[in-house]
Amino acid sequence: MYRGGAKVGHKGCKHSEETKQKISRTCKEKGIMPPVYKGMILSEERREKIRNIHLGKKLSEEHKLKISKALRGENGSNWKGGITPQYHIIRNSIKYRLWREKVFKRDNYTCQVCGAKSCAGIKVFLHPHHIKSFAEYPERRFWVSNGITLCDKCHRLTDNYLKAIRKIEQTEQINLFEQEVL
Repeated sequence: MYRGGAKVGHKGCKHSEETKQKISRTCKEKGIMPPVYKGMILSEERREKIRNIHLGKKLSEEHKLKISKALRGENGSNWKGGITPQYHIIRNSIKYRLWREKVFKRDNYTCQVCGAKSCAGIKVFLHPHHIKSFAEYPERRFWVSNGITLCDKCHRLTDNYLKAIRKIEQTEQINLFEQEVL
């Protein structure tokens, strides 16, 4: 389709039944999937085939970052107008998850205080702990050398465990008290 001498493509045009069959035949002959249209309902068999194609494929760190950036902010499916606190944005970022994974791998998925490790049906919940506070040293948040693997029990014994959350709770309690008094 041409408008004013410039090719616009097939925008707004519908394929005839004959053309649709040609596309389908060509895709089958070449062994490629026909274009999947948004909202198309797939059979369980087809879904399973697609799942098996992608099963076991590892995405590169670069590709994970691209996907993460593409689905951030207003492009994200759970976007509610930018109401998420900065703390949650950082803790749920791909950069934080990669840092966490590197700390666990370095420490061999073992608590560095008591030596606890998941094995033989015994589950140990591990936490990546920031040696220098997450809130007070933002430049060190993603340094692997600033992280240590701790089990849940040992993590609770650290000086700055849930320090920021306790501060927020205290501030909220003070605000409630002030509202009641006034």
